[in-house]
Amino acid sequence: MTKALIAGLAVAAATATVSAGTVTIEFGAGGRHNPLPGAPMAIASNRGGEFLVTGSLGPFSSFCLEYNEALDETTYDFTIDTGAVGGGLGGGNPDPLSRETAELYRQWIAGSLGPTGSQTQADFNNSIQDAFWYLEEELGDVDFDAATAAASGANFANLNATAQSLIDSVWGTTQGVGRVRVLNLTTLAGSPRQSILYITAIPLPGAGALALAGLVGVAAIRRRKM
Repeated sequence: MTKALIAGLAVAAATATVSAGTVTIEFGAGGRHNPLPGAPMAIASNRGGEFLVTGSLGPFSSFCLEYNEALDETTYDFTIDTGAVGGGLGGGNPDPLSRETAELYRQWIAGSLGPTGSQTQADFNNSIQDAFWYLEEELGDVDFDAATAAASGANFANLNATAQSLIDSVWGTTQGVGRVRVLNLTTLAGSPRQSILYITAIPLPGAGALALAGLVGVAAIRRRKM
């Protein structure tokens, strides 16, 4: 019994510890644009557009949440959160993810969004990045009680028609963030970097539930021995 109990608790402790791992970033199409005329371009070349992510979470496409932070093509540590930690222009630490942003990212991941007509993939990616920034209030104040996006926000007129259409398509959505999360990236040395979007494959059980599962396993072992 004692050995079985120790073995079961060891299993519970091991399964309750989940390693975050790392992700590696590569640049996708787009990213070399600036939605705010007159704003500094110093970090524009790698702060937005589509990013291709590989590593511990598997491959997926993502976009930035913070307008004034950049990324490099390198490997980062990360935490999975419901808001962006530090930085950004929208305020808050953490800055909670909006339901509109979550819905737009769900549509992107589902493959229901893309360029139309003669629009290039890079142009479309820049537009959806601008839409994410706007929805996260990185491009100016947003009144989410307004009937349409076009009726709110000092900088909305600076966005192109595609970005405006994307914002209006999710404006005022009643669906919550669901499984959409924020990857808050840090360098391997621990310096904070950009926050990007991620959608979880399945909800992860809490440490308490995992420990309970280990104890249930102990009880099963004990019954078999008896």
